[in-house]
Amino acid sequence: MTTSDNILWSDLWLVGLKKLDDEHQGFVNLIQSMQQATLDELVLLLDQFELTARSHFDLENRMMEDTQFPPRECHIDEHNAVLKSVAEVQALIDAVNKMLVCADGIANNNCNLTMEEFHALG
Repeated sequence: MTTSDNILWSDLWLVGLKKLDDEHQGFVNLIQSMQQATLDELVLLLDQFELTARSHFDLENRMMEDTQFPPRECHIDEHNAVLKSVAEVQALIDAVNKMLVCADGIANNNCNLTMEEFHALG
């Protein structure tokens, strides 16, 4: 990945609420770390991203509902799509890790990759 592919913070993303702006900047920093991470580091960073995103999205969703923010349904759907994508990437990484274990342990009959996990690898 080239440096130009890395996400960079933009003040255009500021919403004017310090807590949300700080968390959004934290997301960018976390994504930057994930873009440079090894597979082992990515597992931990992605778990951290998921926990942070769930907490942040819960707060934003509540705020949008409380204020009757007009496009809230669309924005909430986007939050759900992000969490779904995170879960899909986590499942893919888990399958890749199992496949790597299989590659190392195939001679010892130490492979527990299911057909569903194998097919998820594409």
